[in-house]
This record gives sequence, C-alpha cells and structure tokens, in this order.
Amino acid sequence: MDADFTAVAALVLAGGSGERFWPLSRPHRPKQLLDLDGSGKCMLRQAVDHLNPLIPPNQLYISTNRLLAPTVRKLLKDIPASHIYAEPCTKNTGGALIYTLARMLAAKGEEKLSAMTLALVTADQKIERRFCFHRMLREAVATAQAEDALVLCGIMPSRPEKEFGYIETTVSTPFCARGKKMVAWPVKAFHEKPDAARARRFISTGRHFWNSGMLFCRFSVLMNQLQKARPDMAALVYQLATLIREKRLEEVDALFATLEAISIDHALLEHADRILMVRGDFSWRDMGTWQSVAEERTPDDMGNVTAGNAAIMDCRDSIIWNAATDKGISVAALGLSDIVLVVTEDAVLVMHKEHAHDLKKLLAEMASKKKNVRQPKQKKDGDAH
Repeated sequence: MDADFTAVAALVLAGGSGERFWPLSRPHRPKQLLDLDGSGKCMLRQAVDHLNPLIPPNQLYISTNRLLAPTVRKLLKDIPASHIYAEPCTKNTGGALIYTLARMLAAKGEEKLSAMTLALVTADQKIERRFCFHRMLREAVATAQAEDALVLCGIMPSRPEKEFGYIETTVSTPFCARGKKMVAWPVKAFHEKPDAARARRFISTGRHFWNSGMLFCRFSVLMNQLQKARPDMAALVYQLATLIREKRLEEVDALFATLEAISIDHALLEHADRILMVRGDFSWRDMGTWQSVAEERTPDDMGNVTAGNAAIMDCRDSIIWNAATDKGISVAALGLSDIVLVVTEDAVLVMHKEHAHDLKKLLAEMASKKKNVRQPKQKKDGDAH
C-alpha cells in the first residue's frame, strides 16, 4: 500500500530559547535560524526543503513563538502565513503540539482534520541522503495510515552515543503492517541519554535505535492516545480551538498559560499503548551541541574546526568560532585542547567540550547575577493568533 500524501499535514517545530549555542544563538535567533553546517541555509529552511516534493508548502505548518514569528514568515515566504503559528508562551514541545492542533482544528473542523495524517518533525536535525529520507517518509506515512498507532522514526546507531535518546524495539526484525509492503517494529521502551557502558550495550542488541524525534499518525489516533495519556491536554485542544474560532484571543492566551510545560515524549509517547517504529537509513544528526556542529565541518590536521577570522597555533580538537569578523574583531588561540571558543560582537564563551551540557546552567547563573548580555526587546506580532 502506497502512502497518500494528499492527506498529509507536516508540523515543523521551530521555537527555541537560543541557549544551546550561546552566544551565537539568542532568543531572537535560536539555532533553527542559524547556518550551523556551512551550507548557506539555516536549519529551519533545510527542514522545510527536506519535506519537498512529497509534502508541498501548502501542506506545511510551522510552530514557533511570538518573538520569532515575523522572522519565520519572512524566511518561509513559500508557506502560507496563516500556517505559521506563534504560541502565546513557551510550553515545551508538548505545548507546541497542543497549540498547533488547536489552530488546525479551529481552521479545518474535526471531520476534515480526522481524515488527515500528521507528520511531526523538528527544525534542528541535519539530514543527508534525501532519497533515503523520502523512502522513510513513505514507509512512516503508509504505516500511520494503515495502523491505529503512533509511528516513530528510529535511526540505526553508528556509535554508542551518550547524548541521544534511544528507542527500544521488542524484536530485531520488523513485521509487515497488515500484510502490506511496509515494515515496522513494535516499540517496547524509551531510554534517555545512557552512560557509555549502557550505550555500548544498546547498540550491541540490534534492538535499540536513536530517537529522531519524528512522529507520524492520523489525527484521530493521536487524539485517542492523548485522551488516554493526558485527558486534560486532549480537552485543552478542543477548548482552545473553540476560543480561537470565536476570536476570544485574550482567553486563548490565559488558558494556554495554564498548560504544563512538558515534552511530547513525557506527555504522550511514554504512556501510549501502541507505538511502532520505522527505520531511517539516511544520515542523521541532532544539532544539539557545539560538538555536533564541529562534526559537520572539515577539521584541520589537529582536529580543530574554525569559522571566521581566527588564528590558531598548537591547538588540538578545539572549536574556534569568530562570528564578529565583519566587526573588525580578531580572534587568536594558542595551546588549547578540547576547548570551545566562540566570539560574537557582544559576548565571548570559553568552555571545555565536556562541559557543554552545563551551558544552560551557566546562562542561568549569569542571569541571576545580572551579567547576561543585552537582549532585544520583544516585538509584538500583530498576527500572533
């Protein structure tokens, strides 16, 4: 059975607080809006382009926040402006999903939306071998349309990665969904960021895959599973949709603000009673750390990665990124090893690679001491709803 892409709506999550790649990223310019791999395109533009031609722009929906919405609309002029949704406030990926579903429900009505298959993707992943990615899309959508299940994309791990989440399947060989020409694995459990020994054990089983964060399902199936896992969140979708339809926008903001900030994984996937996984055989990388950025660029003979005007000597396995070259700022590094050095017009970051996961804590400490860098005033988005 072939996938019917005429009945597919793709939801691209493109919010973000700009902390992961500080000081290069900021609240008004999170990683999704950065060219992190040197391709000339930001991560959001790449995410949208990857979905074409299977899912055209008029079937794409972008979930972002009010600060970013004007920039996203300018960047993605090929996507209808009415398909770019700005959440009233940040409530993690669970909140992004709830708000997007409510907006779509208000616009389309339940009968029409129930006939659609949703493809949820994020804007912070590096994908190569697009032919293989499209093959996965066909398998995932076809499985979601044939089965009453949530369908995930799992990536065959190439190394014992400690920073990724893992999907554990019940068997190492797939089954044919309803006898059709597509394969899927039943999902047994999820595992978050294992230690090195556990990660090595995972990849030796043949039953553990990196969790790509992509989700495929029919709207009716999604709401059924959400009703079982979090009936309060399921009810909120319909309540918000009613308020949006009636243009009671202040009430929309107030009601959405009551929602718990929670990820889709914790709110839904960890409690769903039927989850399947299709395998992604394309090249995939979660662009979540400075190290992941370095792996996308060609290092010198000593393993260093540089960007902008940077002079280095006797450095090894370090990242030297000068984002202020056009401001006349020069950067020099001598005798560094496993260091990340990032210079922008108004900030400098120096850290050991092993401490990259503590960057958010450092930013919180800076904020508490009122030493955080200048941030632009939030722009009001006239079409936030």
